[in-house]
Amino acid sequence: LVASASDDETVRIWHADTGECTQVLKGHSGWVNSVAFSHDSTLVASASDDETVRIWHADTGECTQELKGHSNWVSSVAFSHDSTLVASASDDKTVRIWHADTGECTQAVNIGGVTQTLSFEPSNAYLRTDKATIAMDKASLRQPVWKSISEHDTTRLRIDIGISPDGSWITWHGQNLLWLPVEFRPACSALQGPTLAIGCRSGRVTVLRLANP
Repeated sequence: LVASASDDETVRIWHADTGECTQVLKGHSGWVNSVAFSHDSTLVASASDDETVRIWHADTGECTQELKGHSNWVSSVAFSHDSTLVASASDDKTVRIWHADTGECTQAVNIGGVTQTLSFEPSNAYLRTDKATIAMDKASLRQPVWKSISEHDTTRLRIDIGISPDGSWITWHGQNLLWLPVEFRPACSALQGPTLAIGCRSGRVTVLRLANP
């Protein structure tokens, strides 16, 4: 499955193999900026200009949680690898951590800037952004430890497949690999294993299956 976010205030879920749209998720009152599947593929989280995060059932399209607390538009959202936590980033310069089941916000961390990059490490021990790294000590989630990117060893953050800063290339280890025509350049993108989904400004969603170069 592939989920796409749009300025038409909806989220759509598609079959990656057939291109069939299986769900249209409606409820946001502003542009939807980011969307993420839980790692068990049962839930979808969406982040919107309406300052909220919503959690949906992927199969039924039912909205199970509306997460309120940010004071400006929400730029990005991500699930932990055990699908129990949701992280959101906002133009209010905070990252919030929520329980996916209850909708409780366990922490708001001021990272001093806006980020559109959120990613939990596989162990769920750390939440990475392009501004800070947050240590996810589950025994004391209300007082997470964080430090700026410049303070930790960035050599650990190896990126294999990616998108070039200008959006014109798919990259491998930071080197240009595949040139993207203008109509295929991303407004957003997501990578899961060997599958890269690209959301284009034209409204097109392109799914590529990649082999190791």
